[in-house]
Amino acid sequence: MFGVYDIANFLKYLSFATSFVVTFFAILRFRSLIKFSKSLLIYFGVVIFVEIINYISSQLSINNFIVFHLFSIAEFTLLSLFYASFFRKYFNVILFYLNIAVFLAIAIFDYRANGSLLIDDYSISYEAFIFTVYSLYFFYFVLKNLVLEDLVNSPIFWINTGILVYFAGNLFLFTFSKYILSNYVLEEFPLWSMMHSFFNIIYNVLLSAGVWKTRQV
Repeated sequence: MFGVYDIANFLKYLSFATSFVVTFFAILRFRSLIKFSKSLLIYFGVVIFVEIINYISSQLSINNFIVFHLFSIAEFTLLSLFYASFFRKYFNVILFYLNIAVFLAIAIFDYRANGSLLIDDYSISYEAFIFTVYSLYFFYFVLKNLVLEDLVNSPIFWINTGILVYFAGNLFLFTFSKYILSNYVLEEFPLWSMMHSFFNIIYNVLLSAGVWKTRQV
């Protein structure tokens, strides 16, 4: 009979596996993806690299929060550039670039406050909030202005949906991550693994769908 920890471990490994599915589709659609978004292609490469490091670290029981500190910066920058590349066709996107600078300042403060051995809760909470806003605004903008002829078959629709599901779904977890780690040590692993892994699996599936559809671009 499966227990909570068994389910948490299953979701953790399934989440890890789906990251390779995205990479597989990115390789298959390399030429179309690089034309669609270079920043997104780089992002996928960074993700799979960090996933491998995370897996090795977990197997060896090594604290790798410093990797997540650096990954948060790379993730926020690359996904912000992805949104900026889409919206620059319609308006000035200086706010996207300024927000990267704001995030970097928060990340530096986060490192000073938490160090390299604790989770960067300020950074990832801000990141989750901003990308929830970006993804919701994307839907508002494209539906109001009808800038995409076939929304459902557009790769950016699936990618944006994945970003919305992942960051909005994990916003609560990211915001209270340090509190959970400090006060619910025994519950932290199953809660984090089940909740984060669940949304990460959906994220990877939706990203895979978006990458696959770049052949139409």
